[in-house]
Amino acid sequence: MPNTPLVATLDRHGQFRVHAATCADAADPYRQHTDPFPVQARTRRDIAAELSHDLIEEGSLTIDEALDYVDFLPCCNPLLLDEPETAARR
Repeated sequence: MPNTPLVATLDRHGQFRVHAATCADAADPYRQHTDPFPVQARTRRDIAAELSHDLIEEGSLTIDEALDYVDFLPCCNPLLLDEPETAARR
């Protein structure tokens, strides 16, 4: 199952929702504002950075702040990689 693709959608409130590509909710037009689009990253921080890269690059948002705008649904939890252990986070 770790090779199952992840997809993200944007809900009507501006919140990214990350799903397993096989999740029926990802394609439900009543729950999503956008069609599902692929996500390449596999850790929560990397996914948040991928989805919010423009705002992070311009300095409007940090990765930690971007995490507040991403909802990781239960269907994607088995597909996520563990965060690397680091002494200090940026």
